[in-house]
Amino acid sequence: PFFSSASLCRATATMSSALPLLPRRLCTVECKNATPQQQQVVYQVFPRNHSVVSRTDTGAYAVRTGSFDVLEEDLPRIKSLGADVVYLLPVYPVGEVRRKGTLGSPYAIRDYLAVDPSLLPSAQPPLPPDACRVVDDDAPATRAVVRLADALHRENMLFMLDVVFAHTSPDNLVAQEHPEWFHRGPDGRPAPIVEEWWDVVSFDWSVPVPAMWDYLVGVLQRWADLGVDGFRCDVAAAVPVEFWHQAKAAIAKIKPDFTWLGESSRADEVEERRAAGIPYQTDADLFCAFDLLYDYDFYALWTRCVTGDAPLWRYYEMMRLQGTVVPARRHKLRFVENHDKLRICSLCPLSQAKAWTAATAFLVGSMMIYAGEESTDPAVRAHWPSLFDSDPILPSAPPQQPEEKTEQHDFPRYVQQVCALKKHEAFAAGRLSVACTSPAVVAVQHPSCPSKPQRRRSLVGVFNVAGTKPGEEFELPAHLVPISAVTSTVLAECGGDGGGSEQWLHSVGDPPAWYCRVPQSAVVLECELSTVPQWFESPLF
Repeated sequence: PFFSSASLCRATATMSSALPLLPRRLCTVECKNATPQQQQVVYQVFPRNHSVVSRTDTGAYAVRTGSFDVLEEDLPRIKSLGADVVYLLPVYPVGEVRRKGTLGSPYAIRDYLAVDPSLLPSAQPPLPPDACRVVDDDAPATRAVVRLADALHRENMLFMLDVVFAHTSPDNLVAQEHPEWFHRGPDGRPAPIVEEWWDVVSFDWSVPVPAMWDYLVGVLQRWADLGVDGFRCDVAAAVPVEFWHQAKAAIAKIKPDFTWLGESSRADEVEERRAAGIPYQTDADLFCAFDLLYDYDFYALWTRCVTGDAPLWRYYEMMRLQGTVVPARRHKLRFVENHDKLRICSLCPLSQAKAWTAATAFLVGSMMIYAGEESTDPAVRAHWPSLFDSDPILPSAPPQQPEEKTEQHDFPRYVQQVCALKKHEAFAAGRLSVACTSPAVVAVQHPSCPSKPQRRRSLVGVFNVAGTKPGEEFELPAHLVPISAVTSTVLAECGGDGGGSEQWLHSVGDPPAWYCRVPQSAVVLECELSTVPQWFESPLF
């Protein structure tokens, strides 16, 4: 066993010796997904709320929610969307002390080495606590996690798990046995560093504690043993980069090509924590250890653009700036929504939400879809699921008769096309330029210098993120988008076939002047360029 099931962290002085001497992977199926990271699509799942629709013996449809076997049943559909990685929110038991809501936040963890009993296969009888822990290779919880890892790998998708080392529940076994590892409140008891996080207590990362660091690294090693291929590290900015380096070195011995995704923080959060004397990491710090970071540095500005309260050129100017500071072979994770943020369909009309989904995927970096974002049901697409109560997420509705189908039922196909767009060879190099932001955003992804003999295909995207009246025609600045030919339509309007590319982009005269028509949401065309495209001018550049 990894750690004694009698105690999670007894005898801290010898804790390092409790780590496995020979790391091993218990999963039997290896994932062969070789999609470059900057072209990957990550599908985010809240396991407790994730739901599927199944046909019963009577022919009726029934909704099943919240277990590993429900998720396993849904994996083929998730794969068909174009997902490369399935990222699970925390699967651990939730604390009961100071619990928020009826079920509590999955980020208030009671045991890092256990699975919430409700997620284990429904056919099993109620399990004793030790059976829900993953410290024993033969425990039901261990077998369930390994089975899920194998199922994901058979679908050629990677398994990413949320880990939460900034804080834990007050009744976590670690907090009970080692209160000295935690930040103290005015009363001298373990407390959160953020007042509104009253359902958790925060680890004290201000000084290195070797026993604590070794224990937490050991937790990561065990989950990697079970088949996890990557960690999404919650509030990664609150944890020292030195710890993440130690963790990466240990995990590399189990799986060298492991993926590390960090939830980075907004600039105002970094400023606020540091002003309070709390060590907090910037993106520059975190990129020393992480492959991917959340796209939170300009998220507030992006939200204001979505609601029409900030100019689009300002956001894209910041995207250009961001491209100059993100290190080589490191990337941002792009998204329009996640479990912490409002659904985009609650912020703007459907046509603009579709435009923003495509425009966000068009940026350099990986892309994330939050389960339900692709739903055929408008209510699901606009509803922000609760983290604290039962609130089933049903990404796919029951099949409809042909006469009952509406434009809403084509939405999953549109998301599928956006995910497929990310796999285009133009994204391999990650070179973006934006020619204009009005009346629509016109952006170019170009894989190599088109003036060279080995030129490759470029993509020109037109995104009506501002909700301009469709059909308006405008001339493209030739020095910014030097098109020589349009070869095909890659992403079509409204998820349909989109018609010929000439209805979106056509030339007049010789030398040609290129004219573009504003789509209802978005269209992406494959083009040949005569020279390297350029960015629009802005106050910063």
